[in-house]
Amino acid sequence: QDGLPAFARLWRKVESCLRLEMSPELDLLAFHPARRDRGPGCSDDPTDAGHFSTRAPFPTLQLLRCRDLESARAEWAAKHGGPGALGLLYANKRKLRAL
Repeated sequence: QDGLPAFARLWRKVESCLRLEMSPELDLLAFHPARRDRGPGCSDDPTDAGHFSTRAPFPTLQLLRCRDLESARAEWAAKHGGPGALGLLYANKRKLRAL
């Protein structure tokens, strides 16, 4: 949990700046060694392997171009069927839990 609150503040600040400057073009993803995912398919159990989908060895903010994200989501949906982003999220969590 060390540094997670400070990292969360930085994340929110960067996200806010991006919205003002380039919101339609960029998306911000955040990864932290102690982060617990609260999105779809998540558990409140801190030992749930699904949380590793939002973790990294070091605090990391990743900028992605929205058009690249949409393209990857559409490609995944076409190959696997169903909703691209949500389907990929659930598939990743299932794989993590199976390890």
